[in-house]
Amino acid sequence: CPHGHGRVAFLPFTKVTRRALARRDPPPPLTIGDHIRSQRSERKLLQSVAAEEIGVCAATIGNWEKNKTEPPIKFMPAIIRFLGYDLLPEQTTLQSRMQAHRSRNGLSIREAAQQAGVHEDSWARWERTGHVPWGRYRVALDEFLSVASGGCASSTVSP
Repeated sequence: CPHGHGRVAFLPFTKVTRRALARRDPPPPLTIGDHIRSQRSERKLLQSVAAEEIGVCAATIGNWEKNKTEPPIKFMPAIIRFLGYDLLPEQTTLQSRMQAHRSRNGLSIREAAQQAGVHEDSWARWERTGHVPWGRYRVALDEFLSVASGGCASSTVSP
């Protein structure tokens, strides 16, 4: 410093230009929490308002948005209504169709099996392996999943 006081004088003939930082688009949402945060931000909602719509407390929404916890399956129907779209893409395999049916409807394995009219152990095994050993059960399960995804009354699959 030429003057010894640690400051530099602003010179009137010096041109100063201020620039704003480039605004970056947020990354695409990857998790359920990211989708909730994105939708909440887009709709300009507080966490407490979003929580009320979904049926949880604001701290729960915060944990989901920070990806500290995943929402339990029973809240998926409310989350889908809040988002206005389904997070799950169209499913092609039996396993993914069964999991998607349970997720969209917020069902446990027991509840899904009851709807389909099969034993919960059978549903769990079919969902885990993607293999239904008997053709008639596979046809009945395919019909159940297609009817259920269409929002109509479900058919019954023999145990």
